[in-house]
Amino acid sequence: MVFVGSPDGQLYAINAEAGAVRWRFRTAGKVRSTPVVLDGTVYFGSWDGHVYAIDATSGKQRWRYDTGGIVQGSPTVSAGLLYVGSRAASLFALDIHTGRLVWQHPFADGSWVESSPVVEAGVLYVGTSDARELLALAADTGKVLWQFDTGGWSWSTPRYRKGTVYIGSISAFPYSFDDIELKRGLYAVAADTGAEKWRLVPEAVDGYITGGFFSRVQVADGVVYAAAIDGTIYAIQQ
Repeated sequence: MVFVGSPDGQLYAINAEAGAVRWRFRTAGKVRSTPVVLDGTVYFGSWDGHVYAIDATSGKQRWRYDTGGIVQGSPTVSAGLLYVGSRAASLFALDIHTGRLVWQHPFADGSWVESSPVVEAGVLYVGTSDARELLALAADTGKVLWQFDTGGWSWSTPRYRKGTVYIGSISAFPYSFDDIELKRGLYAVAADTGAEKWRLVPEAVDGYITGGFFSRVQVADGVVYAAAIDGTIYAIQQ
């Protein structure tokens, strides 16, 4: 089975061999969140503000949770919890079996959470929007362990690799806050302390979005591969 969301507000279950639609589940908003499948359940978010748990075989809803804002990013599941952010300026941890809220991390500055969280060794890493940060939180409690200033919108999914977290940031002009200049870049951050290891600042581009990295990086054989929104692919020695 292939599970994929659509701007028509539906999640589709498609036979991988024949391409036939087996079932479809309708939400009240666009589905741009990549589904996560675990133990016969499909988890995903919708622009209607909800996170859904759907039976992978029948397409029937098991539970849903209202985050209060558009869910753009994809959920992550680890150790019985589902983690997801939304435009309600919060990060949520939900019980995967019931959808019960276990903890919530709100952003006082109203920052959207477009980034998809990543969990490694009990630590959750996630980017932000107007908060312009990469955060590390205790996955079980939501306690903030450290914060790293990216200087720009960090919408991408962080990449963890051998003690380093990689994430990009995006710049734009004009920005709604006059006293802040968004910065573009790609960052390598120490996973245990949040200290910067290195950064790459690409050239500026014309337009409202003036540069940076949105896609998730890949790491192989000591090289970091990153695609910038100016159309350039970078290969960086790790």
